[in-house]
Amino acid sequence: MSVRHRPNRRDADGFLPLAGYGVLGDGRSVALSGADGSIDWWCVPGMDSPPLFDRLLDAQRGGYYAISPAAPFEVERRYREDSNVLETVFTTSLGQATLVESLNSGAAGRQPWAELARRIEGVEGVVRFDVRIVFGRQGAIRLARTVRVSAVRTFFMRAACWGFFCMVSAS
Repeated sequence: MSVRHRPNRRDADGFLPLAGYGVLGDGRSVALSGADGSIDWWCVPGMDSPPLFDRLLDAQRGGYYAISPAAPFEVERRYREDSNVLETVFTTSLGQATLVESLNSGAAGRQPWAELARRIEGVEGVVRFDVRIVFGRQGAIRLARTVRVSAVRTFFMRAACWGFFCMVSAS
């Protein structure tokens, strides 16, 4: 079942409606992915850990990981059948791209680390994306970086007990 979201915009205070979030889970942690392409909540590596991204609590100073079209867009979302994989289809006036994301487990069950996978698949035309990572205000590190890319690019993100790793590849 897919759900079309028109209100993928944040309110005047910077909050997204709760109905605009999809849930990603791996059996030990949960991330909330907004219809605007932003992970606004993720406690890593477990639910009792401090949040790596916490914009759900503080829209102005909280951390997030956003992969959002640079142009105005409409959104359609769905989970792949029998999975925890969320697909968000962004449609702009120039094209269409799908953000595919999940919290991953290994073939034998839980891994000793937490793994958030996010990938953009170009569907048609050209869609330019803004990528922004701001770590949560409850953590020891605060960093912001903006990257502009065109679809199709691959994004992979891994957070482990010992730290955080993010790689953006142009393949």
